[in-house]
Amino acid sequence: MKKTGDLLLYLSIALIFSISAVSADLINGCGGFVEASSSLVKSRNPSATKLDYSDITVELRTIDGLVKERTQCAPNGYYFIPVYDKGSFVIKINGPEGWSWDPKNSRLSLMKWAATGMKILIFDSQGSLYLAELWEQLVERVVLQRMVVLRIYLFKNVIPGKYKVRASHPDLKVEVRGPAEVELGFENGIVDDIFSVPGYDLHGFVVAQGNPILGVHIYLYSNDVEKVECPQGSGEAVGQRKPLCHAVTNADGMFRFKSLPCGRYELVPSYKGENTVFDVSPPLMSVSVEHQHITVSRKFQVTGFSVGGRIVDGNGMGVEGVKIIVDGHERSATDKEGNYKLDKVTSNRYTIEAKKEHYKFNKLKEYMVLPNMASIPDITAISYDVCGLVSMIGSGYTAKVALTHGPENAKPQVKQTDGNGNFCFEVSPGEYRLSALAVTPDSAPGLFALVNVRGSVTCKEKCGPLVSITLVRLAGKHTEEKKSVSLTNESDEFLFQNVAPGKYRLEVKHGSSKAVHNEDNWCWDQSFIDVDAGAEDVAGISFVQKGYWINFISTHDVDASMIKPDGSPFDLKIKKGSQNICMESPGIHELHLVNSCIFFGSSPIKIDTSNPLPINLKGEKYLLKGQIHDQTGSALFEYSVWANLGEKLTFVPRDPRNNGEKKILFYPQRTKCLGGK
Repeated sequence: MKKTGDLLLYLSIALIFSISAVSADLINGCGGFVEASSSLVKSRNPSATKLDYSDITVELRTIDGLVKERTQCAPNGYYFIPVYDKGSFVIKINGPEGWSWDPKNSRLSLMKWAATGMKILIFDSQGSLYLAELWEQLVERVVLQRMVVLRIYLFKNVIPGKYKVRASHPDLKVEVRGPAEVELGFENGIVDDIFSVPGYDLHGFVVAQGNPILGVHIYLYSNDVEKVECPQGSGEAVGQRKPLCHAVTNADGMFRFKSLPCGRYELVPSYKGENTVFDVSPPLMSVSVEHQHITVSRKFQVTGFSVGGRIVDGNGMGVEGVKIIVDGHERSATDKEGNYKLDKVTSNRYTIEAKKEHYKFNKLKEYMVLPNMASIPDITAISYDVCGLVSMIGSGYTAKVALTHGPENAKPQVKQTDGNGNFCFEVSPGEYRLSALAVTPDSAPGLFALVNVRGSVTCKEKCGPLVSITLVRLAGKHTEEKKSVSLTNESDEFLFQNVAPGKYRLEVKHGSSKAVHNEDNWCWDQSFIDVDAGAEDVAGISFVQKGYWINFISTHDVDASMIKPDGSPFDLKIKKGSQNICMESPGIHELHLVNSCIFFGSSPIKIDTSNPLPINLKGEKYLLKGQIHDQTGSALFEYSVWANLGEKLTFVPRDPRNNGEKKILFYPQRTKCLGGK
């Protein structure tokens, strides 16, 4: 047998037996020749060396398998076995490993010896090439400290020649190293182990109460294997021991490692988000990979987890020392940054509250806590206690404290101090003003210190009762407590009495029966002013009239010049459409349109600020201009004409001279034009 590769190649032969009996004076026996089958003879190269049959033995056995005689064939295939006893025997042929026979043995009965004659038995056989999967034995060896299993494959009845060998598996990756060709002769052969499976897949699952968990890291360790194929890297495991590889569970809670060599491994689950740490059982799982893909039958269970959150104030800053109450039981407290941690919780709905003196927080009611969430939403302070002490010098007096000038949605508050002068307000985040007032016991029940708000209006001419001022209390997105006063012919000052502390807006307006939708027809430096009313009167508010609104409605953009009543001009750019322009001077103005190629009617236009009617500018005619050129392209003459929109015009140039000189000819002789285009 000769070794030439991973394949075991066996030559098969045909065997011809002759059984003979000689005379009584000679030794009785049987003999014959061993020969190759006709198919092998045909495939054999005529120039090859002659086959040697000396490795073949022939045995004479009893029916029970006991070997009576054994002989070795001569190089030419001849053999002879002496037979000393009568009875039934079995003739069996043995040759090198892989050689096959047809039949493998022959049964014969010898009852008496014949003086002459010969019985010939013909064994027709073919060659064999065996595949490893037909062998059930496994040959194990250690290569580079990796457990490698060799499986021998074997093909039968293959005629000598050149062959290509391929290996495949529906669920495994098969790698090929080296040439996959083999040349088979009249002897056994072995092909190198060119086929190999780099490893097997291993996968498992992580669940919590039957629900898949996304994002759990699974680290792979082994004492048998030093290196595995791991495109995703070993990860950042905690501890000194470095993993071979790591995987992360997907949305189905599944993790997978690919192409793992045979050996024993350890799986260690771990997950730590920004504020969440899983408690996974078991903390370590041992698995063995042995020549097949592995599904870890036992699932990792998230038995509990740690999840964190934060308590913050209205500005997003952490609040220290806040007690965390979960379903009525204190479970944690915040650190200096306002962070807290809840340990050994499960997927469930919890009511989470935060408590600290002088703070009031929002509450998470029936909030679903899941192990794959990044953190619990922030719990924010919604109000605070503003507390203080009022010290009184005289006796017989108590104090009340007013809290004013807060945010728009915060109402002013007034509280009576207790017997020791202490007070507290519960307020939302913001800036406030505190004012303390001494009161006698009789006046103590009063709630607010009411104040006055006063100011004046400066007008271009006389203000009069058409000018009104409105006081509106600001409260969030809505307004309330609106009050209005009108000026008189005698005074340009206004007054609002008994105003409670708070934030207000003062608005000024000039009304007119001719104003559209009761709109203000005066323009102001400031049409509204915001004020804070506290414990003292508010005074010095001043509104100043800037001018008079004039509404222009134009069909086109046009430049204009406005002449004031004192004769001084100022330029205007009137836009197409409707716009309001503030005339700062009272009296009659003149509007002149400048270099316009559109005719808007008679000009100038008179504008009276005492009767501010809308000014309508409608383009009636359009200026059409043209030029007459000589042959060099220079312009000799210009002409123009006003035309109505849509009017069709035809221009015909003519030379009026009739003094015998040559007349000028024009091309084209006429040109058509559409007015306004």
